[in-house]
Amino acid sequence: MSDRRAFAGLLAWWVVILTAVLFAIPGCQTLSYFTQAARGQWQIVSERQAIDGLVGGTGAAELGERLSTVQEVLVFATHTLMLPGDSSYRTYVELDRKYVVWNVFAAPRLSLVGEQWCYPIVGCAPYRGFFSEADALKLAEKLRASGLDTYVGGVAAYSTLGWFEDSVLSSFVYWPPPDLVRLLIHELAHQRVWVRDDVRFNESYASFVAERGSARWFADKGQGGLLAEARSRRAGVRRWRTLLLAVRDELQIVYAARVPETVRASARDKVYAALQACYLTGIERYGNGSLDDEMARVNNAYLISVSTYDDFQGAFGVLFTESGEQWEGFHAEVQRLGEMSGPERDAALRRLGEQHVAGARDQDHTDQVQCEALSGHGLGRKSLG
Repeated sequence: MSDRRAFAGLLAWWVVILTAVLFAIPGCQTLSYFTQAARGQWQIVSERQAIDGLVGGTGAAELGERLSTVQEVLVFATHTLMLPGDSSYRTYVELDRKYVVWNVFAAPRLSLVGEQWCYPIVGCAPYRGFFSEADALKLAEKLRASGLDTYVGGVAAYSTLGWFEDSVLSSFVYWPPPDLVRLLIHELAHQRVWVRDDVRFNESYASFVAERGSARWFADKGQGGLLAEARSRRAGVRRWRTLLLAVRDELQIVYAARVPETVRASARDKVYAALQACYLTGIERYGNGSLDDEMARVNNAYLISVSTYDDFQGAFGVLFTESGEQWEGFHAEVQRLGEMSGPERDAALRRLGEQHVAGARDQDHTDQVQCEALSGHGLGRKSLG
């Protein structure tokens, strides 16, 4: 590591530590959390290697090829998608684990309003991230003991929003090319637009950019077939997530109903039982059993994790069309939405989402939910009061 990189790493370490101390008041538990975050970020910074020295080297041909692809994607993202791809992913870090962090989601048993944790710079989010799986599981167990639904999910990459130089990590560099390209574009989109305290907006925007951007990448490379194969492989997951969003919508009706808690709890159980039945009945549509383990983990916290990434993608699709499918204009419109107040932004996204639904109504949708039993919980909208 050069002296310049060593100094940058040391500076990053002290910035994180100072931030942790400033935001730790008044709880020592919070200080402990930010200390582990500082250690995790320090590991990333201290172990990174310059990609220039790895590409074309001996003994790591596949890694070199993947890192070359990363550099090509950065050029593409900068010049075609108008993303800030000139200051990240110039270094590589070999991790000793499958994921770089684990996120903990938690929610009450009769609510889809999850626990919120707040952070410097990025604002509040419905998850708590840990560089250690054991630490994440420990918090999840504590929250579960207090009566909350919990979900712990591994994360292969995260963005520092341009504050530090993000590195290519071993946790994702060997992913199939379509997934690798999509992830890189997703993380770069976070550097272009990030709205404090609105994770659903940020993640849905980045996911939309990643989907459209990766499609353009493979089309330009003459590899549309490769992308089509990847989408075919992911079709079961996509349909399943669409089903989960339908479950989320029904549970929102259940939890908002002005009826006794026991009635809402019974209706909740009916919705989850209907989900299980629909999944098993149409299992060939949902990956032929490949999602069984995930299905077993579905609860309110899990639904929040899904909603965080998928809620507004249709709305961003409409906005992209209205921007003439010009990336610079689209990003500017997204930034304009980001400058609105939270309620104004949500209302604008709902309007765009309604346009998306109306425009798609007459089209043939292979992802359409086919589970009428979900609405059999007995609490219609009249019970909302």
